[in-house]
Amino acid sequence: MFGPRLFVIGFNPWLIPAAMALAGMAGLAAAAWPASRAARLDPAVAIRHV
Repeated sequence: MFGPRLFVIGFNPWLIPAAMALAGMAGLAAAAWPASRAARLDPAVAIRHV
């Protein structure tokens, strides 16, 4: 439990690893989608648009 005695915040202990797993999956998806799109591009075409 966290917080001062007047206002106690109770939560289930499994919420911390669940939140970390969700954040990790969101980060991987946010990185993998643009990377997979970039991998399909021709390097000469990609450099032309920089």
